[in-house]
Amino acid sequence: MIVVDLLRIVAAFVLILFLPGFFLVMALFPKKNELSEEDDWLYRMVLAVVLSIVISIILAFIIGQFGVNEDTGMGYFTPLYIVPSLLGICVVLLVIGVVRGAYPFIYTPRSERVITSLPEEKRKGLKDKMERFRELELEVKKLKANLENELSYKAKKRFKKELGEKEEELNGLSKELKIKD
Repeated sequence: MIVVDLLRIVAAFVLILFLPGFFLVMALFPKKNELSEEDDWLYRMVLAVVLSIVISIILAFIIGQFGVNEDTGMGYFTPLYIVPSLLGICVVLLVIGVVRGAYPFIYTPRSERVITSLPEEKRKGLKDKMERFRELELEVKKLKANLENELSYKAKKRFKKELGEKEEELNGLSKELKIKD
């Protein structure tokens, strides 16, 4: 009986202090190294614990608002209501994460798919070009945002030159990948 109680306690800690936050982090930040280049996993774990606590507290407030169950004379703040609510939240966040591409082994969004019928070296080259294309798109957006700021003449000139180079490379890649606007 002690083993069963110990397993229930461990499962409760995992459900309350980790799973909801983990699925929320994966839904919000589906790409690898999106939080940090070096310590992405550490940020994800810390955020998972913190967000799980927040989700659990909010859920406790919501369940506490239902008042008293007239059949039992007790409130609704019992494992009978807490566990299915937390599991439901986890399932919803898992589905959102799957749709956003956080779990490529379950589902890969169409924009991320690479043709598997190609030979390995061509597939890798195509994937590298697609990643470079996405990086260039982000760089172009940042450069355009920088040009909108009040800058000196030299800085604007430098940004315009760099923007022209990046847009030229981006156009070349889009033609090579046959991407239409």
